[in-house]
Order: sequence, then structure tokens, then C-alpha cells
Amino acid sequence: MTKATKATKATKAQWISIFICWLTYTCTYFGKYSYNANISIIEENYKITHAEAGLVLTVFALFYGAGQIVHGLLCRKYSKKYIVPITLLISATANALCFFNIPFYLIKYLWIMQAAMLSILWPLVMQVISENVGSNLMPKAVLAMSTTTSVGALLIYGISALFAEINFRITFLVSSVILISVAVLWFCLYKPGNYLETAKKEIEEKSESSGALKGRLIFIPIVLFGILILIAGFARDGIQSWSPVILKQVHGMPDSFSILLTLVLPISGIVGACLAVSLSARIKSFIVLTILFFTTISLFNLIVYLFYKNVFVMVAAFGMLEFLIHGVLNVIVSIFPLSIRGRISTGALTGILNGCSYAGSAAGTYLLGLIADKSGWANVFLTLLISVVLATVLGVVYFIISAKNKKLKI
Repeated sequence: MTKATKATKATKAQWISIFICWLTYTCTYFGKYSYNANISIIEENYKITHAEAGLVLTVFALFYGAGQIVHGLLCRKYSKKYIVPITLLISATANALCFFNIPFYLIKYLWIMQAAMLSILWPLVMQVISENVGSNLMPKAVLAMSTTTSVGALLIYGISALFAEINFRITFLVSSVILISVAVLWFCLYKPGNYLETAKKEIEEKSESSGALKGRLIFIPIVLFGILILIAGFARDGIQSWSPVILKQVHGMPDSFSILLTLVLPISGIVGACLAVSLSARIKSFIVLTILFFTTISLFNLIVYLFYKNVFVMVAAFGMLEFLIHGVLNVIVSIFPLSIRGRISTGALTGILNGCSYAGSAAGTYLLGLIADKSGWANVFLTLLISVVLATVLGVVYFIISAKNKKLKI
């Protein structure tokens, strides 16, 4: 086999790895967001409060976040060929059961089961990317993986809008079929690779030339980003999960239309994730990029708080917030971990950071629902505003400290 043939074969293998990782994680949203997309209909169907409905999402986020951390630390030892299909099949089973009119209290336990299993996948697919993709294709891999959340949410909310007026439970059945299909595809296409040694040498060379973030100092920005992504997760799922209910209750929209209008959010998220990749090529400092995103997020949260009674302003502002929040999430949980993949396990780091994100999601889905029950949606928007302003302040404080101590620059 010639060198050119080997190179072509290696490139093809990398593209296949990027594709199956992207497809697998995108399709997990059929499993875990099938409930979110139908939350307003589920509230009516089961005659439950916002807090009761949000509790399902809260326990999911708690178990998912904790699982991300555990699996992030262990995922390098997993048999990737088998664990991914098993995980997807369990998620498919949970959704298939929801197709039947099971009692509401059982949904909570099914979503806990899903959380425990699906939490394997983000650190694992990011570990696969770090192992199977070389430096030349890594920017494309980062761009692809940055769109998974938004594309997944777009697809599940689109399907939910389609079936909302017919029978919302069909969404669970369709999700189950899709998850089974992807499980089979992963089993057939996955093959291991190893590009980590090359990445390790590149990281060491860059570190020696810059003198930044050597040794244990790397854990200081990781802690900061853990806090910031917790706040970003709180803001993201606070908007994404409750927007159909907000549009229905504040502006009197029917279920199918409120879900359909919510599609603005993931579409904006796709653009935001791509923007983050583009900006990271120009703004080399991760902390400056993060501050830029959170400052703009604070501005649009203020707009929502002041003008939420105007449906056009609110939907447009929600779209911009999703755009910006997905941007900052992509910087912290995708671009940053893969940029230092030769220094620390990408699976472990993304697991920890994404775990923090879902801790924020757990707080957002339950606390914001509780606040809405007790004191209305205006106070929900105020809570979101305060949280993102706090994130901006933390970022600025770190930037000032790192300006004085160049070893902390990121």
C-alpha cells in the first residue's frame, strides 16, 4: 500500500469517526428531550404543576451531570464498540414505554435510568474524537460536535410540533426507532484510532514556547469554567425547557404553535456554536471570548426582563440568547478541552465540565418552575439576568488576575 493510499484511508477513517460521533450525540436528544418538547402538553395531560413537571428534568439533570463526571473519568477504559449501542437501546426502551399511557410518577424513574446511561456518551464521543482525529481535521470535528445539541433539539422539537395536535405520545415512539437505528450504525462503523501521542507532542511544544498553564495551574481555569458553565446550563435549559410553557401561558399560544416557535432556539444555537468556533480562531484567549459572550447574554436577558410581554421582542431575544449561550457552552465544553487534549484526558475534562452544565440545568428546570408557580414569570427572567451578570463578573475578575500573573492566561 502506497503512502498516498494510506493517507487517503486514514482521512476516510477520521471522517467516519467524526460522522458517527456527531450522529450519535445528536440523536441522544430524541431520548432525553422528548419530554422537554412536550412539557406543556404533559402538564395538561397529567394535571400537574410546573414544579412537578420540572422535577423530572431536575432529577434527570442531576443524575446526568453526576454521571458525566464519573464516566468522564472512566470512559477511556470502556469498550466503545459495545457501550454506545447498549446505552442507546436503554434510552430507546424508556421512550417506547412512554408511548403507552404509563402513570406520571414512573416517567421520573425512566428519566433517571436514561440519565445514568446517556451521561456516558458526551465524554465518550469526545474521547473518541481526541483519539481518532488528527490535527488537520480537528477544527472540522470541533465544528461538527458544536452543532449536536442545537441540531438534536431542532429535530426533536420539530417532530413534537408535528405530532402535538395528533397524539404527542407518537414522538416517544419515533424517538425509540431512531435511537435503535443509530445503535446499529455505531456498532457497524466504529473503529479505534490513536492520534493522542502526536497531540501530546504538539501541546508540549506550545507550552514550552508560551510558558503558560504548566503543571497544576491548568486546574484553576478548569474550576472557573466549571462555575461558568454551571451558570450557562442554568440559563440555557431555563429558556429551552420552559419556553413552550411561557409562550402558551404569557401569550396564549396553542401547544403545536408554541413548540414550533421554540424551534427558533435550536436554529439560533447552531449558528452560535459555529460563531464560537470562528471567533476562537481570531480571539485566542478563552477567557476574553467567554467574557464577550456573557456580557452580550446579560444584555439580552435584560431585554427579556423588560419586554417579555411583547411576544415578538421576547421570541427574538430568546433566539439571541440561545445563539449566545450555545456559543459560550461550545467554547468551554468543546473547544477548550480539545485544545489541551495532549495534557489532560478530553473525555475526563468534558465529562467534568458538562457535568457542571447539567447541575445548572437541574437547578434551572426545577427552581425556575417553582419561581413561576410562586411569583410569576417576571421573577424567572430576573433570576436569569442576575445569574448571567454574576458569570460576567467572575470572568472579568479572572481576567484581571491573569493579567497580573501571565501563567494563568487562557
